[in-house]
Amino acid sequence: MRRLHPHFPHVEAEVAFACRHEFAQTPIDVLAQRTRLSFLDVTAARAALPRVMEIMALEKGWDAEQARDESERCETYLDSMLMPGAGRAVKHPGAEVLAA
Repeated sequence: MRRLHPHFPHVEAEVAFACRHEFAQTPIDVLAQRTRLSFLDVTAARAALPRVMEIMALEKGWDAEQARDESERCETYLDSMLMPGAGRAVKHPGAEVLAA
């Protein structure tokens, strides 16, 4: 079984299973609700998206236009998951108390 991303346990078969048996309708359903990958690591979710799209397009019978629309919607969603200041340290109020 091939993983969707090498650092996470989710496999490609889970995408097909989610479409067939769990009523997953969009890649957001798969990456956010079924695997939770978008919450765990948005970069990994973004890397997995092309393969998720390939599998879902086959399972759902999407044409190229619908697949592109779904992919764009998912990209927008994943962009919304990025935290302000991602990629640099952010100091939160009271963090020094927790570190002590």
